[in-house]
Amino acid sequence: DTEEVLESTRLLLEREGHEVVVASTGSEGIALVESWAPHLLILDYFMPGMTGEEVVKRIRPSDTEVQILLQTGYASEKPPRVMLKQLDIQGYHDKSEGPEKLLIWVDAALKAYRQIATINKSRRGLRHILDAIPEMYNLQTLEDLLAGVLEQTEGLLGGHDSLVAAYHDRLTRPDDSDAGADLLAITVNREDGLEIVAGTGRFAGLKTLAEVEPELVTRLHDFMNQSEIIEDGPRVFVPLRVGSQALGTIYFDGKTGGGHDVELLRIFAMQASQALENRRLFGMATQDDLTRTLIKRFFFRRMEEEVHEACRYEYPIALCIVDLDEFKTVNDVHGHVLGDQVLREVSRILRNGLRGHDFVGRFGGDEFVIALPHTDRRTAVDVIERLRHRVEELKIGGADVRVTLSCGVVALQDYSPPKPVLRRGGLGRMVERMLELADEMLYVSKEQGRNAVNSAPSLTVSALVEAVDSVRTEQA
Repeated sequence: DTEEVLESTRLLLEREGHEVVVASTGSEGIALVESWAPHLLILDYFMPGMTGEEVVKRIRPSDTEVQILLQTGYASEKPPRVMLKQLDIQGYHDKSEGPEKLLIWVDAALKAYRQIATINKSRRGLRHILDAIPEMYNLQTLEDLLAGVLEQTEGLLGGHDSLVAAYHDRLTRPDDSDAGADLLAITVNREDGLEIVAGTGRFAGLKTLAEVEPELVTRLHDFMNQSEIIEDGPRVFVPLRVGSQALGTIYFDGKTGGGHDVELLRIFAMQASQALENRRLFGMATQDDLTRTLIKRFFFRRMEEEVHEACRYEYPIALCIVDLDEFKTVNDVHGHVLGDQVLREVSRILRNGLRGHDFVGRFGGDEFVIALPHTDRRTAVDVIERLRHRVEELKIGGADVRVTLSCGVVALQDYSPPKPVLRRGGLGRMVERMLELADEMLYVSKEQGRNAVNSAPSLTVSALVEAVDSVRTEQA
């Protein structure tokens, strides 16, 4: 209520190391609280134009965290306990008690603020983890999962320079020869298989060992067998483990915003580790070991889901069958080891030549099936022709073995009315019919001398359903 008290209080608090701003009126103080967000607000009870009690009632609805200390020269007028309860303030100081008592109230209020801030930060961090968990457990590529793990970790720590280091044999990843894959990975030490498999900020897109500082590489190696989070100044190492098995490490560089809750990081790392392990187990259950394409059963199930979505939202979807020409000769002449290498190289070309939502399955020894959602017949033929040409140019091993593909394509793309009602049980028969038509086109390519692509006329949903029903009637 006086400039002298205002100035002396400011000097007292600044001498104690606090950052202080001052206001001469209640309305000026409210504006400062809204713009500056202080940790502690010290108010006089009696002020010109607006009392301290009125200021508190204006501030509290929008700011529940700021600590408020109300001081007065007339403390006997209202009992302190009553004021603390009625106004939701943290202190009620009688000016006659002197500056030391004021500093005690200030220290107590700021200690309470830090405790509340820690609780709220932990609550926000826990909510961050709970929001992130469903996304981590969604089916997605390993690269997308690791990128998501880094993004969520940065959300907890702040900043943008991070990486995931892991042993290459403990995570399911594309072959090192997958030149067309997302190049998030570089080899750190091939002797023991440690790799940086994802990175952001200054670690994004690293391609050579020379771009990683040797001291960091050494620290990553040393940390791989640790089970606890290590903080080293602005750097944080978070272990990714499933039980006693070390999967990898999240490394974060350039922490901002002060300290963080290590226990929250530990909870998040545990969930991220389990998500990575689930992704590895899912890959083992659904992918062909040799070619890293989907096994037949899982491809068929995914294709059913894609056909259902295509019919629901009326977008085209193509299905393609490709077969290696005279592959038996390769095995007979050059042996099965080189034959397996051929299959790996061909599958790599197929996988890398497609978009993210396309998928490839292995249906037989040398036969692959490709699903192309949102793709009409003409575009599908162009895609498969491009893949066929790349395989034709492929050279395998020192024997200079060359292979070619015969291909069949079918596309579902006409949704003219009347649009039939699709039942879940009929989707499998629709996929089977599309496979039959694509297979017929494959044999046309074989009869033309191999190394060719042929496509069936575009399918309508009604015609496909009728074909399925007629086949079912004949079988009955």
